[in-house]
Amino acid sequence: MRARVLVVALALGCGRIDFGSLGARDGGASDAIDAAVSTGPLGPRWLAQLGTTAFLIASGRGGEVAASVEFQGSVTANATMFTGRSPYMSTLAARFDRTGALASAAVLDSAGFCNMRGVTVLPNGDTLDVGLALDGASMWGPCDTPGSGHEDAIAVAVDRLGNQTLVGLWLAGSVNAQAWYADATSDGLAVTGIYGDALTLGTTALPPAQNNEQAFFARFAPGATSPTWSTASLGALPNAPAPPVIAGADTCLAGSYMGTTTIFGTAYANAGADDVWVARVDATGAPRFVRVVQSSADDLPTALLASNDGGCVVAVQAGDLVVDGTSLPASGGAGAVLHFGPSGAFVAGARLPVAMPLVRVASGVYGAFTATAPITIGGTTYTPAGAADVVIVAVDDTGARAIVGAVGGAGSQQLVQLAAIAPDAIVVAVSNIGALAFGALVDDSGSADVGELAVLGL
Repeated sequence: MRARVLVVALALGCGRIDFGSLGARDGGASDAIDAAVSTGPLGPRWLAQLGTTAFLIASGRGGEVAASVEFQGSVTANATMFTGRSPYMSTLAARFDRTGALASAAVLDSAGFCNMRGVTVLPNGDTLDVGLALDGASMWGPCDTPGSGHEDAIAVAVDRLGNQTLVGLWLAGSVNAQAWYADATSDGLAVTGIYGDALTLGTTALPPAQNNEQAFFARFAPGATSPTWSTASLGALPNAPAPPVIAGADTCLAGSYMGTTTIFGTAYANAGADDVWVARVDATGAPRFVRVVQSSADDLPTALLASNDGGCVVAVQAGDLVVDGTSLPASGGAGAVLHFGPSGAFVAGARLPVAMPLVRVASGVYGAFTATAPITIGGTTYTPAGAADVVIVAVDDTGARAIVGAVGGAGSQQLVQLAAIAPDAIVVAVSNIGALAFGALVDDSGSADVGELAVLGL
């Protein structure tokens, strides 16, 4: 199956940067992210290093960071070595406290493969990893649970002491299945992923797939292993999901698709290599709206947010766009951010200089991207110190507004993931080779390609 889509040296003082009428997030990680509580100082807070970048994923809550990487044999986290027993692939689930110290860690093992693709933090503080498990033998914990004999979608919770609990094992048919992304709040859990011919979520069987890369979407009540509702985007060609966003009882969903694809019972034609769809569904999984974003180029979702007007905001990589009569040409940048209101009507949008993920904290919306050449945003030009730096920007309804920081240095830094971890902080996960500078914090990996977690207070 194909890989997933999707997808600070400067510390400028910045106040609240609202995304137009977007305002505060109406759900999702608002349990922790939007609460008006300080978790640390402004600017670069800490750096932590992971000895691999293989499917480096990060999330957080309360200023702490939960990160996972997959590895074979052994791996380090802040110079502490962990060994896996799987002959093929294990996952390290690590937790870092507000100072960047390694607070706890757990190795998720299987007699075959234990690969995690997405991570979120549950309201009780446990980390939830979702991904795939294969060839379990009931020896080494929940990821080693025997399944269908193919890749099965799995969710594993890891508490603050490193204890592991199976949250869900969702069995594939004769073709692989994987969970890719999750969002968790006190209102429940949303999971998205891909599957082949068949997938059973608890007691719910998804519709038969036409090929081995179809996207599924599901919402679970707290503690449930069978979904409240589930759906799939189905076509003759592959399609993929974006991370879901819980908005109270509602959920914002998005994905990319190739060829004519059926979404919520309606067939949508394809205009380019990939097109994007975005929807908001109610507590029963019925769509409040579905919108398609198309151009002749390769269109992919890079972020999804819920808006406080009952709509959704999607960030995309896209070619020339015309949305409800508004022209957003690609000459304005390779990315775009689009706000659809509660009926699905287009509210606002802007081009972004590059396609980028977006996250929201109390002070506003932020994005990040890899810069390999000087770039000017909001009248400030940033020049990479080495082959590539990761630049962090504030975003509003006019696009990228200001540069607020960078993870740079004489080496090469590539963006892996951006996540909100508190009302006043984000974590930037990067792949780093060589010397790295994050404010006054420095690291040097030499010739090794390592994962770095950089936490920025906002």
